[in-house]
Amino acid sequence: LVLRPGLTLDDLIGARGKGFKIGTNAVRRAAYLRRLFPDIEVIHYRGAADTRMRKLDNGEMQRLPGGGEVGPADALIMARSGLERVGLADRIVRDFSPQEMLPAVGQGIVAVECAADDWETRRYLATIDDPAAHLACDAEREVLWVLNGHCNSPIAGHAVISGNEMSLTASVLDEAGDVHVEVTRIGPADRPRELGRAVGLELLNKGAGVLIEENRPLD
Repeated sequence: LVLRPGLTLDDLIGARGKGFKIGTNAVRRAAYLRRLFPDIEVIHYRGAADTRMRKLDNGEMQRLPGGGEVGPADALIMARSGLERVGLADRIVRDFSPQEMLPAVGQGIVAVECAADDWETRRYLATIDDPAAHLACDAEREVLWVLNGHCNSPIAGHAVISGNEMSLTASVLDEAGDVHVEVTRIGPADRPRELGRAVGLELLNKGAGVLIEENRPLD
C-alpha cells in the first residue's frame, strides 16, 4: 500500500477507508480491499509502476479503457517487487499478509517458455529450474484449471512447501468482497497437481463455481 503525500496510514485505518479512493487494476486485489475496508472506493488504475506513482503524487486523473476518467487516487495497491524495481520501495506504508490478501495464482514465479520438442533449450533451462517454485506453480495452476477461471475472477492461491509436505490455500471471492470461499489442504509436496485438484474440487463444492460464472465476460 502506498499513499498520496500528506496522508498517513492512521488516516486510512481511522476512517475504515471511508472517503478514500484506492487504485488497482486487479480484480482480486479490489475484492480483498473491499473486504478489508468496506467503505472504501476502489478505482481502476493501471500503467507502469513509476507512471502510477507519478499520477498519485500529482493528483492526476486516470483514463479508463472504455472512455472517461476516475480519480484522483488517495492510495494504490501495488506489488512490492514492482516498486523495488523502480527504486520506490520506501513509499510502502503497509505490506498485506497472505492471511489478509492471498496472492494470485503463480504470483512471484518467473516462467520461461520454449517449444516442447526443443530438447537442447530445455536442457539449458533445466539448470536454472527452481524445483520448489515449480511444484508450487503446478499446484496453484491446477486449482485454476479445475475452477475454469477467467480474467474477471477474483481467484487466489498460495502454496508453501515445508519438508516433504505442501500446504495449499486457495480462495474465490465475489467482486464486492462480500462472499469469500477459502480452502486449505496439506499433502505430499511431490504430488502438487493432486493436491491442487483436491483444493479446486472442494472450492467448487462450496459454491465457488457460482461466483466465477457470475463474473464471466459475455462472448
